[in-house]
Order: sequence, then structure tokens, then C-alpha cells
Amino acid sequence: MGTLINLAAAIQSLFKKKGLSILRIAVILIFLYLAGLAVWLDFSFVSGTQYVIKNNDIGKLIASGLINLAPELAGIVVAVLTIDYLNERRNNQDLLNQLIFQMRSKHHDVSETAITILIAKGWLYDGSLSEQQLTNADLSHANLSGAMLQGINLSGSKLRKTMLDGANLSNAWLYKCDLFEASLQDANLSNSHLTNTNLSNARLTSAKLNKAYLDSVDLQDAILSNADLCSAYLIDANLSGAALYGAIYNDRTQWPKNFDPITAGAIKQ
Repeated sequence: MGTLINLAAAIQSLFKKKGLSILRIAVILIFLYLAGLAVWLDFSFVSGTQYVIKNNDIGKLIASGLINLAPELAGIVVAVLTIDYLNERRNNQDLLNQLIFQMRSKHHDVSETAITILIAKGWLYDGSLSEQQLTNADLSHANLSGAMLQGINLSGSKLRKTMLDGANLSNAWLYKCDLFEASLQDANLSNSHLTNTNLSNARLTSAKLNKAYLDSVDLQDAILSNADLCSAYLIDANLSGAALYGAIYNDRTQWPKNFDPITAGAIKQ
């Protein structure tokens, strides 16, 4: 039994090396074949059809050995696959944690490298960054289009000219963020917190801002055409020069004092 355990450990260690995916598959197939052969021989003995070993003593010895090893062979395959899966999962989680840490960096080149790896791994789009704490990060000029960032905390972060088109930022914390000239077209910002955020010259065409907190936000010269502003909180917001043509709102939308949304081109639902 100790020999089998050592064999399993040796096989598993091979899986840690790069470029051995073909060897991994080959080893698994060999062990599966041996286990299957053992089961087949076992049934052959039971049924009395011993012609498969032709009454050969050596053949009988090999068959008997395989039959006795069948559970161990199957166990090795299961153990190796399980250990390999858990190791890969742990390594991926460690890498993700490291990349999230790097994204918090105030140095743009460090966070940019982290984003590149996140995109390559697909973690930018599968919700891995949801509800993460990335306060005071420098993500300016980054391409985060289509990112799944629900509930993320980016308060105080620099996002100047950042691409966030189609990103999901629902329930996100963007308090005091700098989103100057950022592109948020078709982005989901529902229930997000954007108090005291700089969105001047930002592109928010068709963005979902329903139930968003936009208190004291700077939307000067921002493009909000066809945006959803239903139940949005815009008290003390700076809407000077903002394009609101086709934007929708309802009775629960709270506008700045003396602001006329209809004159600005917004449509009441």
C-alpha cells in the first residue's frame, strides 16, 4: 500500500510541471485501462470463461494481481485528479488575491499589468471582482469594458478616461471617484453610490442609473442621452451643460433645485 501511495504522489508531482498536459492524460488513461482490465478479468473468472488467459500460470498470476489491485488503481486515479484540481484551484485563488492587491496600487503600471492578467484569465468578466475592496486605486485609462463589478468598492479611485462600457457596477461604491471623461455607455450603475464623484465630460449614453445616489456629483458636460434616471437621487448635482436628450425619469427622481428636466430633453415615464 505504501508503494501505491508513493506512486500516486510521484504522478501528482508530474502534474505540477508545465507542458505536461499530454503526459497527464496518458497516465490517467493507462491507469483507467488497467483498472478496467482488472474488472474485466475478474468477471471472466466468475463466469468461468478463462479462455482469456488460456489457463496460463503466468497469465493467471497477472490477472489475479490486477484483480487485487483494481480498487487501488481506481483510487489512484481519483486521488490524483482530486489533488490536482484542489492544487490548481488554490493556486488560482492565490493568483487572484495577488492581482487584486496589485490593482489597489497607486502606481498605474502595476495596476495595468494586473488588469491584463485578469482579462487573460477571464476573471474580469466572471464576477471574481464583485464586492472587492479597491479603494484609492489608480485605474485611469484602463479598459474595463464588460467587467462584472457588482458591489465593488472603488471609493477615492482614479478612473480618468477609463473604459467601462457595458460594465456591471450595480450596488458599487464610487464615492469621490475621479471619472473625468470616463466612458460608461450601457453600463449598469443602478443602486450605485456616486456621491461627490467627478463625472464631468463622462459618456453615460444608455447607462442604467436608476436608484443611483448622485448627490453633489459633477456631471458638467456629461452625456446622459437615453440614460435611465428613474428614482435617481440628483440633489445638488452639477448638470451644467449635461446632455439629457432621451433620458427617462419618474416621479421619484430627485433633481437639483430649480432644474427643469423636460427643458433639458429628459422624458418622464
